[in-house]
Amino acid sequence: ACIAAFSSGVPVIPMAYSRKFAGLFGSLGYPHWVDCRVDSEDEILARITEAFQNREDLLNDLHTARKEGTRKLEHYGRKARLCLSDALERTA
Repeated sequence: ACIAAFSSGVPVIPMAYSRKFAGLFGSLGYPHWVDCRVDSEDEILARITEAFQNREDLLNDLHTARKEGTRKLEHYGRKARLCLSDALERTA
C-alpha cells in the first residue's frame, strides 16, 4: 500500500520492516521513512509527527524521488532492450 501511494503521488511515511524496504526509498532519495527494526516507538512517533507538520516538504521530496525513480527505470529499460537486442542478434 505504501509503494502504491508513493507511486500515485500521495505523501507517505514508509515504515521499513526490512533492509530491502528501507533501501528502496533510500535509493530514490526519499528521506521520510522510519525503520521499525531499530527505531524506538518515540522516535517513530516523532518522525511521523514532524513529517505531518512539514507535509509540504514531504510532497516536494516525493515529487523529486518519483522523478529519480522514473529516471532509473528508463535507464534499466534501455539496458534491458540493449541486452535483448544483442542476444537476439547472436541467435539469428
